[in-house]
Amino acid sequence: MTNQNRAARAILRPPIPPVVSSNPTGQADERILRLPEVKDQTGLGRSSIYKGVKEKTFPAPCPLGARAVGWLASEISAWVEARKAARQEAAA
Repeated sequence: MTNQNRAARAILRPPIPPVVSSNPTGQADERILRLPEVKDQTGLGRSSIYKGVKEKTFPAPCPLGARAVGWLASEISAWVEARKAARQEAAA
């Protein structure tokens, strides 16, 4: 697959909202985000994400298979909220 084809597929992929919904039992259905969604939600690139994982400043991925990982949507949302709070605290 060429880079041009990858870019076209990325543009055509509809965005998936980062929502944690509740099921009838009252427990949250946790979404697992793959790397493109994590990059979109955080504004970080792949190398910055994995550097943060290594330095323990970013949530670690969950293994999904032999060669696939994903991040819990709640952990990514919490990380983004913590960054917002730190920015507001620094400004005050």
